[in-house]
Amino acid sequence: MTTPRKLHEYRAFTQSLRKMMYSIGLWPVVKPTLFYRLLLIMAFIASFVACFVIFNFVMAYHSDIDTMTKGMGLGGSFINTMIKILCFAFNRGDVKELYETLDNIFNELLKDTTVQSLILKRFTAVRRLTNIFSYLVFLSIATYAVTPILHIISQHIHHVHPVIYPLALPAIYPWPISNGGLLYYFHYLFELFSAYTLFLVTCSVDGFFPIYVFQMSGLLKAMSYRLNNIKKDDDFNGAIRECAKKYAILLRCRDILETLYGPIVLWMLLSSAVVLCALTFQMSKLDGFAFGRICLIVAYMGSKSLQTYIYAWAGSLLTSEVRRVRIRIEYQRWLL
Repeated sequence: MTTPRKLHEYRAFTQSLRKMMYSIGLWPVVKPTLFYRLLLIMAFIASFVACFVIFNFVMAYHSDIDTMTKGMGLGGSFINTMIKILCFAFNRGDVKELYETLDNIFNELLKDTTVQSLILKRFTAVRRLTNIFSYLVFLSIATYAVTPILHIISQHIHHVHPVIYPLALPAIYPWPISNGGLLYYFHYLFELFSAYTLFLVTCSVDGFFPIYVFQMSGLLKAMSYRLNNIKKDDDFNGAIRECAKKYAILLRCRDILETLYGPIVLWMLLSSAVVLCALTFQMSKLDGFAFGRICLIVAYMGSKSLQTYIYAWAGSLLTSEVRRVRIRIEYQRWLL
């Protein structure tokens, strides 16, 4: 892929992630409207209520492992969504600083044709991994949303009476819900909004993590290139001073990244193993060829596995670039 095309895709991709965060109220704006503030509050309340009724379902079927595990993974995902909302909502200033700092520095680097292709080298891998992850999350949520509709249609085709109207999520509410009445449609729409919130928050927040790491890695690559190509007639002290300033900026970005994503990564590590075990158990208990159930389990397992891989891969990528910079410094016999 040519560098201009990569550059265009990079800008389009980051813009799409911004729009996703903006559509759910997570993006830090200067003067947010009342509706924009309420949007994030509604998203958090929807995630909290969905988590509550799902774990109410889990507790109600605690003696039936097969049924109970159907709600465990999804409940954990809604907890993860709430953690992401809280981390970004209470650190809006840090989110704005991190994005603007890295975006400005990276755009300056992109103007330098000597390092442009170097710093965009791994963008295709970042974009593909993030897109595949988003597709898997969408497939999982779409399966939850469409299954009740297909079940109702199937009952009408086979002349089943009375028709049972299932909800999208494995949930038990503290109040009775009429079968096919107005209250049912209200709860179904509420669960669709909860799923919509989960999709946007998960894909945008998890999508920005490898982008931030990619930008920081690009800056480190540019520093390595600069250190490795200092000539005798170049300003030696100026080059050192420039690299030191950029490295100080990177340290600040690292601290913000830890503040924003530390609780998210911690919960992900704690919950991923439980979720994957629950999904594996569900797969082993399938009777016959249940296409919808298989799609849901495979997509959910794939998204959780890929989510863990993306965070681990991004972290190792940043670590390796830091190591390369240190090697360049040691090679030039400069004092750390």
